Amino acid sequence: MAHSKAAQQGKTHEFWVGFQHGTSKQEVVAGLTKLLTTAYGPTLALPECALPLSDQGCYVLLEVAKPLTEAGRQALREAVLSGGLNCDVWYDPFPNFYHGADALSGSAVVMDMDMTSVQIEGIDEIARRLGVYEQVAAITEQAMQGHLDFSQSLQKRVALLKGGNAQQVLADVRAHMPWTPGLDQLITEMDTARQANDKTQFCVASGGFHNLIAALDEHAHYNQIAANRLEVDASGHFTGKVSGPIVDGQAKAALVRSLKEQNQIAKAQIIVVGDGANDLIMMAEGGFALAYHAKPKVQAQVHNLINHCDLTMLAARIKLDQAAQPETLVAPGAQVGFSVVTVA
Repeated sequence: MAHSKAAQQGKTHEFWVGFQHGTSKQEVVAGLTKLLTTAYGPTLALPECALPLSDQGCYVLLEVAKPLTEAGRQALREAVLSGGLNCDVWYDPFPNFYHGADALSGSAVVMDMDMTSVQIEGIDEIARRLGVYEQVAAITEQAMQGHLDFSQSLQKRVALLKGGNAQQVLADVRAHMPWTPGLDQLITEMDTARQANDKTQFCVASGGFHNLIAALDEHAHYNQIAANRLEVDASGHFTGKVSGPIVDGQAKAALVRSLKEQNQIAKAQIIVVGDGANDLIMMAEGGFALAYHAKPKVQAQVHNLINHCDLTMLAARIKLDQAAQPETLVAPGAQVGFSVVTVA
């Protein structure tokens, strides 16, 4: 079920709502009711519905036959940022990977690596194995909060790795690198989307290291990777330097621009997912910015957040659009309609 024609014509407003696994049906109903009340006031009622739930959570495409006012948008935004809702809510137009003129030219998902695709900061874990974790982690945190220039901070951190056994350390980090929950489902949905349209792109743009991303690439088969490479000397030890130009926020944004300019993918068809201040520039280059359990500075600037759920919410939204495009989800005379999605 893709964006309805009514929604595309501005006659309705759509929300993609995610509840984490373990949320009861009563909590889902209460969350959806509070969302409507926050955005529109007490005038809209949630229709009765069957709510199939799974261990992977519950996702609802909610369509309201009334535009969202700026006041309603602000109230919703404040509720999301304050944690006043027990769910994640996306309300910017979401790209359709399967239907419409824009989809014919391709779509894209661009992911950050550390704490977005995987649940580690790669350089911190390398440093941990070399006994310099505290020094490196302190610099990493300052950079992620936007308090330090990324390129300078990276050089300072990499310098602390000098002399470490690269092969041994990198192999151990890769072996203990936890994928972000939902990444498997996202890889599956992106594979399906690329089979439907070979112009669809799945990319990584990261200030982390290609040396670690390679382990993910074996499964995800990324179309493009922009990341740093740790320099290793002839004896197999870190030199304390980055090999080649540093991939910073501007370089990550350049990958997104290349999708638009070289691959002719419309901006509205590009999803960019990140968590740190270094991701904000590339997020602005895409059409749909998504902050994944992000730092405060990122949450303050990005509308669409994942704070309760995981990457399954993104996989489910892409999957939803495989179905034939409906005329509308709102029944004649109704104010609210919705479709419930679960992902096994």
